[in-house]
Amino acid sequence: MVKQVDPELCARCKATKRLCRKPICPIVTRFRFAKIASLTVPGTTMWGATPPEVLIGDRTWPTVTLGPLLTTEREAGRVRRLSDPTLLYGKPLSEVIALRSRLIRSMFRIGIRTARKPERLLEITRELGISSEPIDAEAKFKKPPKPILRFDGILAPAGPRATVIDLKVVGNPIVPKQVDSIVSDTDLRAAMAVLELYDHGASTYYISRLLSIGLLGRPKDRLLVPSRWSITATDAAISARLKERIVEFDELGEILLFSQEYIGNRYEILLLPSSFAFELIEIVHPGCVYTPSAQKAYVFSDYETWRRKTAFSHMGGGYYAIRLPICEYLYRIRRQAFAFVIREVTPEYYAPVGSWKIREALRAVFRERPKRFGAIEEALRDMASRISLPAERWFEKAKHLRAHIAQMRIEAFLRL
Repeated sequence: MVKQVDPELCARCKATKRLCRKPICPIVTRFRFAKIASLTVPGTTMWGATPPEVLIGDRTWPTVTLGPLLTTEREAGRVRRLSDPTLLYGKPLSEVIALRSRLIRSMFRIGIRTARKPERLLEITRELGISSEPIDAEAKFKKPPKPILRFDGILAPAGPRATVIDLKVVGNPIVPKQVDSIVSDTDLRAAMAVLELYDHGASTYYISRLLSIGLLGRPKDRLLVPSRWSITATDAAISARLKERIVEFDELGEILLFSQEYIGNRYEILLLPSSFAFELIEIVHPGCVYTPSAQKAYVFSDYETWRRKTAFSHMGGGYYAIRLPICEYLYRIRRQAFAFVIREVTPEYYAPVGSWKIREALRAVFRERPKRFGAIEEALRDMASRISLPAERWFEKAKHLRAHIAQMRIEAFLRL
């Protein structure tokens, strides 16, 4: 099935934009019916807990399929480790898939505009979703869930799913005071609510969930948002706000290089003294999850300067999942810089597990000590030594980096 689609199109799409216009992504279809023999599923009634996590699909938008993810686990720590990206990070790909397969996706359908009206299953889903901690629940399904895994390019994989006909909240939702105040504020626009929640210390995953289930913004704007859209929107909005603050800081005074690798994804982050700019080079190798039939590596790029980006990046959610941790780091050290990033997707990445892996890998590397260099050329040579693709293949795509190097040479010449 994948062979019928141009591999370059799959490499560009990464199972997120459906550029092939097929109703179901061929990449996801390869994993769609992967049965987990060891997985035990309940009958038509389930007592358990939600991490909490709610998934909202986009395939049939403006009618959407949604529902909380549930597990038969009851102990809060065990429930949380199935869903929390900060706890999943560092685990091998096989273990991530095994843990996520234990989450059962309950589903019901509703129109996004109908979401403004009282609807019992939706209200209970929102009550579960607003909690910041795991909460007990009871679900009744139309039929027992089937032990099948489903994958996605932006979302973490989920295990068995079943149509839910009844939901009950057994425990008490835990809602931070600031969150309750912002959710109750019906005069606050959704975009501003996202930023206020972040300033109050809410995690980006919590914020995107609240946005997705329609709990932020003015009443007329409180629509259900597919999970993949809300995740990217949250990354983009928060990093854009941080960028506005970063451009007021002094420029970085040294050349820093961070290197990271996690589940078949390599990252090289070069920070150069400059006004704020961001350039991403993405290398997708043949044989990885996105290009199983490709004969060569594909290279894509996009960049922005300190001026606001005028259009959504053609590289999709991964662009903003990388930009956010970089902006968080620059804001933390109170400096602005030109961030040049290479992401290399290797054959070791054999199944899509969502954009959280990118976000958490970069957040982790920024907690480590970087390499320091006296010249850009030295840093680039060190970076290129860990990239599988020959430097000339990706360097030709680095338009802003090449312009930056040329500008520095002119400045050096004028100082002589």
